[in-house]
Amino acid sequence: MLEKLNPRTLLLLTGILAILAVAGTLRRQKTAAGNFDATPTRTIDTAAVTSVVIWPQYVFVNRTNTLDRTADGWTITRDGNVMPASPQAVREMLSALIGIRASRVVSHSEADWGRYGLDAETGTRIHVFAGKELLLDFRLGRLSMFDRDGSDPEITAKIGFDPRYIDTYMRIEGDPTVYMADGFFSHNFTRLWEEWVDTLRTTPAILP
Repeated sequence: MLEKLNPRTLLLLTGILAILAVAGTLRRQKTAAGNFDATPTRTIDTAAVTSVVIWPQYVFVNRTNTLDRTADGWTITRDGNVMPASPQAVREMLSALIGIRASRVVSHSEADWGRYGLDAETGTRIHVFAGKELLLDFRLGRLSMFDRDGSDPEITAKIGFDPRYIDTYMRIEGDPTVYMADGFFSHNFTRLWEEWVDTLRTTPAILP
């Protein structure tokens, strides 16, 4: 049948098939990102969160920060040292948690985890609990900085990028998919020890 079609018709059909193929790819990527948006990052009730355990990346890869909700407010624990946690730091962390939005799928391959700072050696792993129930287990990786339309040229000239246009690579534990999440929010989870501590109520223990 195809040999009976003239070249112009064949070219038109080829173009249509190409468009359909691209549309299918975009639809699959959008669906994958949509599935991510449907995970507990969107549905978590922060009032129900009782504990957040964070394994910060790079320098503090083997150090664990544990935030616990108590009757007197939140505490931060590391290496057996328990201190009252900064209410503002906790609020910003929980706000960042439920504000995570995946804009696109970057990779479906575990082989790419290191490239995006999401393997065991580089990614910041985060556990979110409600009592003993693990609500979420995910990792945050490298930042992605692009000079986009709308970037402030003065800010970009000073520091090399516009902070408003930074995205974050992340993945859900147990899923090889790497997502690009909108915005720069990882700092809300990777604070230094002294930045977690409520300095209005106590003096932070000096930890290495």
